[in-house]
Amino acid sequence: MLKKPASIDVWWHAIAALPPSRENHAYHALRRVWGDHTISGPRSFYKIGTEDNLTPALFQNWAVFPDSMWVAPFLSLLGCDIGHVKRVRWAYACEEELDERRRRYHGRNFVTPDIILHFEDEKGLGLVAFEVKKPGGVPDNKDVVKLESYCNLPSTRRIGRRYGCFLVSETKKDLAQKIGDSTFPVITWEEMGKKQVAAVRELALPSIICDLLQRWIIREFSRNEIWISEYEAPPDPMGSNYGLEEAYRQIDRMALPDSVRLFLKGSEAVEAVWSNLIPDPPMPWLRTEPNMTIIQAKKWQSTPARRVCRWSFDWDVSQERVWG
Repeated sequence: MLKKPASIDVWWHAIAALPPSRENHAYHALRRVWGDHTISGPRSFYKIGTEDNLTPALFQNWAVFPDSMWVAPFLSLLGCDIGHVKRVRWAYACEEELDERRRRYHGRNFVTPDIILHFEDEKGLGLVAFEVKKPGGVPDNKDVVKLESYCNLPSTRRIGRRYGCFLVSETKKDLAQKIGDSTFPVITWEEMGKKQVAAVRELALPSIICDLLQRWIIREFSRNEIWISEYEAPPDPMGSNYGLEEAYRQIDRMALPDSVRLFLKGSEAVEAVWSNLIPDPPMPWLRTEPNMTIIQAKKWQSTPARRVCRWSFDWDVSQERVWG
């Protein structure tokens, strides 16, 4: 069994599906989690295996796909009424202030959906809110109330089709379904991983690249003891070891979509960390990204910053504060 590192020091040591730049939407969706100085200790993004670590690390794999072809097959697990998806956007830790309609159910004036996924198909806009439990975790009745609120927030109420669901491990699916009482469906980590692997098969890429992507996805889940295949050994490094600039240069020479290229680089870097190595940054701008100590000291993320509606198609980088 692979011995996982207890923690990481910088965010890109945990994310395989890397964003291309600091101006990219995905960068700010991820920064909401890794840049939150108010979450530390056993819940921290920087502690391997926590919900705040696993949720973006594994869900962000969907960014490897250059288009939205994966959305409908994935959400078919919920029985959602979805056609041909034209665009999709998602965000993590989507904190939002409650209005009077929902505040009395929570004992505080805000809630924080773990993930909100926003899509558009030929029928219009739709939305899925996720309440996530790390493997082994079980939702309770309070989580049902949370999902009800996620689907009835001031920002989400304007979307016609709104769905809520739990994301749990396979071993806890039956319990989660009982808690949800048919109101909210359940997706398992294992089902999501298998859907990611299946979506790779639909990519118009050489079979050798598809095989490599599938193996990295399987590896990423198995590192966290989520078994979507009996195979768990990592692909061979493209350099003399994992996470080296020589490997990144080889990947850059391949005729691949940018999202695939970034995922292959990020996978090498994450594997290096799990091999107790310090990876070279897959892109130059990552060299100056703040580490956990700096984030805790600087406290850059304000309450208004935590409440930027990053799942919305109306999001723009001008809404984000420049750090440093």
